[in-house]
Amino acid sequence: MPTTPLAPSNEPASPCIRQCRVVHRRLAKGEPFTALCASCGRTTDDIAGWQRMSAPAKLACIQAAAARLQLPMLKAGT
Repeated sequence: MPTTPLAPSNEPASPCIRQCRVVHRRLAKGEPFTALCASCGRTTDDIAGWQRMSAPAKLACIQAAAARLQLPMLKAGT
């Protein structure tokens, strides 16, 4: 299982790669559009709340973002 680098505070480091590109996509058929970064896979709510998240919440966010990046509509970064 890949490990997530830790920030100096021993919390998970942000997955941000400083190539932000917010897109609006449906993550599943019939769901409403979600605003998310096509570079890191986080939703805009995840990004805005990152500093207030606990370490376990950050890890869950990173895992969900990685899964989103595997979705066909984001793989090509479109």
